[in-house]
Amino acid sequence: MPFLYLTKSVRAIKKIKNLQELRRFLRKLLYSYQEEIILLKDLNDLTPFSLKDRLQMQSIEKKHLPSLGLIRKQADIGEKYPLKILNEYLDNNCKGFIAELKGEIIGYIWWGNDTMKSDVSDIAFKFYAKEIKLNATDAYGFDFFIDRQYRGNGHAIEFMTNFFSLLHSLGYERTFGYVASDNLPARWIYELVGYKGIRKVKVRRFLQFIVFRDKRLFFDKNAVG
Repeated sequence: MPFLYLTKSVRAIKKIKNLQELRRFLRKLLYSYQEEIILLKDLNDLTPFSLKDRLQMQSIEKKHLPSLGLIRKQADIGEKYPLKILNEYLDNNCKGFIAELKGEIIGYIWWGNDTMKSDVSDIAFKFYAKEIKLNATDAYGFDFFIDRQYRGNGHAIEFMTNFFSLLHSLGYERTFGYVASDNLPARWIYELVGYKGIRKVKVRRFLQFIVFRDKRLFFDKNAVG
């Protein structure tokens, strides 16, 4: 793990353009702190929303993964092997939806239920840390992404309301999620679509991959992979 961590850090340093960016990088490298808010949405309380050019929703299948991997790479999410991560999601009982506008994929969201396996790092840190206890009629949404050019014009709200409707049609009554407390644009969208913040989780990172979530210790494999 330390070797992989150092390798990734060296790659990140090569992208630094000036002294100010270097200082920010070193501060984040040594220690960082943030709060995450656990979100809850009641799927029995839905408000329809759609734009003139309606989004088309599809379940994510293996055939979609190359396109989604390319989207993640172009968005510079910071993953070296995005396709590997997406395959890991499907292999560990996660599901997802893509949103298309005029035949073009503009976003996606992943989700799962109480059958998800703990090998998925995003879920291992959150759901399997027992911060969320899913019932049979609960879902957990994560890794929500919408292309930058479609943000701020209602498509994100339409996407989320469609997502809620699809989950409800499958028999789910609640869905959970997470958002960083300092991510104000995302918090605003989630509030508009009816998510309620139910608890805050303190997250401290040392050397990026050593993580304390409240009083629980984890090692983030995404930080070194």
